[in-house]
Amino acid sequence: MGQHKWAEQAPDEDFFRILGPDGSLVGDAPDLDDPTLLRMYRALVQTRAYETHTIRMQRRGELSVTAQSMYEEAVGLGAAAALREGDWCFPSYRQFAAHLYWGVPMDRTLAVLRGGAPEMVAEH
Repeated sequence: MGQHKWAEQAPDEDFFRILGPDGSLVGDAPDLDDPTLLRMYRALVQTRAYETHTIRMQRRGELSVTAQSMYEEAVGLGAAAALREGDWCFPSYRQFAAHLYWGVPMDRTLAVLRGGAPEMVAEH
């Protein structure tokens, strides 16, 4: 039985890329209509407000565990927005923006942080 050694390799350049290493646009920007952009923006703003609130709750002893995605909110949101009908995803507690984008009510997500409502897995 031979041993397998993991080796990191540079990815092929055939993946979808719209930003270069310096953040400049190198491809075509995604074609997003105004309602979609507004939905994404609202999810980001609501995520920041929700996480600020849950941190306060934790400091008051009302939550035992919470985690922030501050300054990384767009990661979960972008992943959620890229999914197609029928795709499955199991977001963690740091992807609240994805939950909002999919329409999961805030009180259900908060219930999970408080130890209830385990049925947070959603099909997109």
